[in-house]
Amino acid sequence: MPFSANLIQRPAPRRAHPTETQRQAAKTSPAKITVTPTEATPLVAVIGVGFVGTGLVDSFSSKYEIMGFDISENRLEFLRGEFRARPNVSFTSNESDLAKATHFLISVPTLLRSDKTIDLSYLQSALRRVEQWARPGCTVVIESSVSVGLTRQLLGPIAKAKGLFAGMSPEV
Repeated sequence: MPFSANLIQRPAPRRAHPTETQRQAAKTSPAKITVTPTEATPLVAVIGVGFVGTGLVDSFSSKYEIMGFDISENRLEFLRGEFRARPNVSFTSNESDLAKATHFLISVPTLLRSDKTIDLSYLQSALRRVEQWARPGCTVVIESSVSVGLTRQLLGPIAKAKGLFAGMSPEV
């Protein structure tokens, strides 16, 4: 049967007043959680400042305050020199500094093992840090390469328990 404009369904008209179902849903829906409004300037923490993380620091620093976090003090010292002309960029290996962040971009290695499985230990370690230091309303995005569904599996429970906004950055 050829397409006909007559087959297009139109949305139901909006009601002026909420239905009983909508009123009940509003009572049981969780309240929106936001980062405290006193934080006028977002602070983006990039966890893992290797090749990908350094690119994120470079890109996001054009608009935001950036904190690069890494476990390698040698890497951080090198990057401090590279970004010394940008006062809105800092680097740290001190986990407690992550408590200042409003947004987290995780860019740690996800290495392929010899048996063709993925080593998620760096990602799991980064997520434990986020779980410890992120506050309700923070945004967490996994930039590391992970398989379909893994963000939901690993980050989903943390985001739900802590009231975080979760996301992923798919490769195209």
